[in-house]
Amino acid sequence: PKVTRYENGEPIITKRIEQHIENNMVTLEELVVFNGSLLGFLSDKKDGVNSLYMVKYDTEIDPLGDPEVITSYPRTKGLSGRGFFNVLTSKNKRYLCVEYVIPGKRDLFDRYGYKVMDSAFTVVTEGEYEIPYNTRNASVDVRYLTDNGDYILGISVYSNATLGTWKDYNALEKTVVVHVKGDNFSEYELGIEDKRVFDIGVNALDSILVVTGTYGEEMSSGSQGVFMMRINLDEKKIRQQYFELFPRDFMTQDMTPGEIDRLERREDRGRLGPQLYNYAIRSIYPLDDGSTIVVAEQFYIYQQTTTDARGISQSVSHYYFNDVVSYKIDVSGKFNWMIRIPKEQHSINDYGYYSSIKSFVNNGKLVCFFNDNINNYDEFGAYEGFNRSISFPTRKKSYTLSKCEVDIASGEVNRISFNDYNETQGYVIPRLSVIDYRNRQVLFYAQGRYDRFGILQY
Repeated sequence: PKVTRYENGEPIITKRIEQHIENNMVTLEELVVFNGSLLGFLSDKKDGVNSLYMVKYDTEIDPLGDPEVITSYPRTKGLSGRGFFNVLTSKNKRYLCVEYVIPGKRDLFDRYGYKVMDSAFTVVTEGEYEIPYNTRNASVDVRYLTDNGDYILGISVYSNATLGTWKDYNALEKTVVVHVKGDNFSEYELGIEDKRVFDIGVNALDSILVVTGTYGEEMSSGSQGVFMMRINLDEKKIRQQYFELFPRDFMTQDMTPGEIDRLERREDRGRLGPQLYNYAIRSIYPLDDGSTIVVAEQFYIYQQTTTDARGISQSVSHYYFNDVVSYKIDVSGKFNWMIRIPKEQHSINDYGYYSSIKSFVNNGKLVCFFNDNINNYDEFGAYEGFNRSISFPTRKKSYTLSKCEVDIASGEVNRISFNDYNETQGYVIPRLSVIDYRNRQVLFYAQGRYDRFGILQY
């Protein structure tokens, strides 16, 4: 791995990150910038012990001092895995959390450990705990560090094993949010009666944790509405819960008259109404007035397998990142507005590298960026309507980076072509672009013949 430092868009120095500690080969787990310092986290597995080191680097990308041991624990004899390490930073960049997993033995209950450090690299809280669910049947889907240094997990519990990419939502038993403090944790079950939770996301404003997501009927395979829960972490109490079905016209806006007619006939026979499928929570923005903005995106994968005359099979994975759904809930639990931003991004065998969205809230607007087909816009860059999807790899003349501004008060959407290939000389990768909240910047990364960067000040 190499690191390059840029100033004013120009590369100043590039250096390789050495993966040796005391003549031992180590593995680079993570690189983060925290409190103005570049930090490297490297793991070492030797003599039956797993260790995680932290290394600080100066502006010349040279190590500062000796590596610091963050955590170390014995590796169970005969266990092939090396455990799991992860690094989180709070949105305000005042806290950093290093978490690790000690794989379970025969009882299949993993142990989790963590350390939260402040901007002076002082450990403010740490601990180890055991989630009381069989590891094979539980999935930690959300990891979050608040601006106050609180460590939050979102866990889905299933009635059968959930190993691998595919989750069987028909086997979902419950969804819980866990607030970890020291060696103890407070668990909050998302009690939605006979409903099924499909996806959740969390965010916090001071001590109030906002949990939101999509839900459907117990027998449904798609979501029929959204919910929100506010938890006071200091009081350890659920203060508010809200549920809202998707409006019918919102659910059927893309259906043809024939599809609506068939839906109504199914409903007359007592079957489930319209459903939205595979929506994942991307961002949650608690506002100062107590209201909340939520951004979700439709995402799904399907695998296509073909067999030739010789009996050799080949599988292809198709990745789709489609419509954006956003909604606003005020402090009283009223849903002020709910919108869908139509898009369709498709790629093969790349995990959706160029797909998905990047968003932030500023000056009364929700701003979203995503890659789109230029044929959805007129010659002046104004959005005409959804006419074409975009598939990667794509032709240069078909590409644009779209910008959507949603008025927070009304939900009104203004969508334009923000940059085309002639301006960026590359395809922007939203998931590798970064929102710098403290300096009010968006750092875009584009990949073409050369790597390119663009800074938007907002």
